[in-house]
Amino acid sequence: MNWQKLQQSEIVFFNEGRSWYIPHVLTQAKIANKGRSPTLLCDIPRKMYTSAKQVPINAYLKAKQDIAHFHSIYQHMSPNDFYYERRCWERWFYILNYMETEKIHSIIHLDSDALLYTNSEDFFKTYGDLTRECGFPILIENPTLLELAASAHISYWSKEALGKFCEFIHQTFSQKHYLDIYKEKWALHQRKACADGVSDMTTLHLFWEKYKTRIHNLAPIQNNCIVDNNVSQSFNYIGQTYMMKKKIKKIGWQNNKPYFSRIEDGARISPLAIHFQGTAKKHIPTYIQSPFLEKIKLSRHRAMHIWTRIYYRGSSYKISILNSLNKKLFF
Repeated sequence: MNWQKLQQSEIVFFNEGRSWYIPHVLTQAKIANKGRSPTLLCDIPRKMYTSAKQVPINAYLKAKQDIAHFHSIYQHMSPNDFYYERRCWERWFYILNYMETEKIHSIIHLDSDALLYTNSEDFFKTYGDLTRECGFPILIENPTLLELAASAHISYWSKEALGKFCEFIHQTFSQKHYLDIYKEKWALHQRKACADGVSDMTTLHLFWEKYKTRIHNLAPIQNNCIVDNNVSQSFNYIGQTYMMKKKIKKIGWQNNKPYFSRIEDGARISPLAIHFQGTAKKHIPTYIQSPFLEKIKLSRHRAMHIWTRIYYRGSSYKISILNSLNKKLFF
C-alpha cells in the first residue's frame, strides 16, 4: 500500500440521530489527529457536532442501490432489534460510496463510542505491515461457533478492501455455504440461550478467514500499543489482561496520554483507541485529552461534567459558549 496515501487517511465515523457523547468523541478525534477534523457520515448535520466535517448520507445513491439488494437477501438471526442490526451492515455500503465519490484511498474507521488517541501517521507507523489492505481486531483467531466474531469498532480500510468486504456481505447472504454457517450459529445461540447471534461481526470474522494474508489483526500488542476491544473487560487478547477499576480498565495518564496496566507484569501499554461500549459510555467525557486541564489542575471529571451540561442545553447562545469552551479546553 502507498505510505504517503496512508498518512493522509481520513478518520471516519458513522452515526445517525443525536447522542450526548458524540461531541466528546469527535473532539477527541480532532485532538488526536493534530487538529484535523474527522468526518461524520450522518442522517442530518447538527450544530452541536462542531468538531467534525458532517456528510449527510442521503446523497449516496449507489449505496442505496447496494442496500436495496442487501434488503432483498437479508435474513435476521439475532435477538437484537431488526433495523438496528441490519443497519450495522448497511453502514459499510455508505462508507464505501463516500470513499468512491470523494476519491479517498484509505480511512481509519471508529464506532461512535470509541475515543482515538493517535493520528493517522502514527497509527500506521505502529502497524507497519503496509502490504495488508485493511485491519481490525480479531480477539479469538480460532473460535468456536458461538465465539465466531471480529470487530471493526476501530479499523482501517483501503477503498479496495472495503469494496471486497461489501461484495462479501452480499455473498454470505446468498451462498449456501455461508448461510448454513449463519443458521447453525443462530440455532446454537438459541439452544444455549446465549446473547447475540449473527451480526456484521460474524461477517467480519468470515472475511478475515477468507483473506487472512491481506488483513492485519489489530488485537495483539504492537510497539507497546494496543487497540482496546472493550474498556469494561480486562481481557483484550491472548496473554493480555489489564487491571480494572470501577468496572472498567484502570486508565492512568502520563504526558497527557492514557495507559493501561497489564496484570502480569505491571507494564504500561498505550491504547491507540479506547472502546466505551454500552453503559461505559458514561465515562467518555472523563477521558478526553486536554493540556489546559493539566495546567490548571482542574479535575477531568468536573470539567467534562460542565461541558456535557452546556451541550445538553442546546440553544444557539449556548452553542457559542460550547464552541468557545471547546477551543479553550482542547485547542
